[in-house]
Amino acid sequence: MKNNTCPVPLHLLSNQQELVPQPVKGLGFSAYLMEFKQGAYDSVNWHWHIETQFCMVLSGSVEFQLEKHRFFVHEGGALWINSGIVHRSFPLDCDEAVFLCIDLPLHTLCSADDELLWSRYFAPVLENGGISGFELRSETPAQQDILHRLFHLWQLCQSQPCGFELRCRAELLEIWAALVGLLPLPDAGQSDASLRLKLILGFIEQHYAQPLTLAEIAKKAGLSRSECSRYFRKATGQTLFQYLIQYRIEQSARLLRETEHSIAQIAAEAGFGSQSHYTDSFRREKGCTPLQYRLAARKEQCFEK
Repeated sequence: MKNNTCPVPLHLLSNQQELVPQPVKGLGFSAYLMEFKQGAYDSVNWHWHIETQFCMVLSGSVEFQLEKHRFFVHEGGALWINSGIVHRSFPLDCDEAVFLCIDLPLHTLCSADDELLWSRYFAPVLENGGISGFELRSETPAQQDILHRLFHLWQLCQSQPCGFELRCRAELLEIWAALVGLLPLPDAGQSDASLRLKLILGFIEQHYAQPLTLAEIAKKAGLSRSECSRYFRKATGQTLFQYLIQYRIEQSARLLRETEHSIAQIAAEAGFGSQSHYTDSFRREKGCTPLQYRLAARKEQCFEK
């Protein structure tokens, strides 16, 4: 793999499940960099994936939100995210940060047919919705060892020396064994709250371009309007309509970068009732007008070429 910090596009299904990038050839897991900067990403919005994920911050600081939990991870630290957990991330303090993502389908380490190993070291983690994530810092030897192995794993993927597939597999097994020893193991069962959040996010993703009401969203989640508002704010730290506006802005930013559509047309396609409302909302979210954003994005694209 070549050292590449270009933005990795997110491919999301209608329920906000991410289809992660192609795995490293011959290994079955994905390893890539996510970069927050102008012309790349200024945040990664709510999504989830089947794979468990290690996110190691290589520069800057990143805030990760995992449903009701927040983690502030600084350079050299990492966060492990469990399978199926809805999460988002954005840079802290400044606009730029880079973190390494390792997306790991656990069946690449152990088949469920190996009942002893699977039931002892993998199922207790995957089947517990109460374990959403775990922050790794260099403050203890065990966590420092995991961090060292994560970075070494990335180096192996980059250089691909003779036998690197075996070395990567060995590192992943050591990382997982150390992580299992650190995790608290609560009662099994993915929480209803997590499933409900996925329903809401998926409904917004499918219908954001249309006029949406709280009643429609609440009905999809099986809640009253007041329950839905309270639940979403508790789970994400945002109101429903703060998130909806933010999501529409992100979709419009993609159209500004990738199409020649007029500002008025993009406003309508992103679900805004008027161009003036869109421009005001965009300026509050991005700190510039849609036209200024488009011009800056094109300048960045020309520079990269």
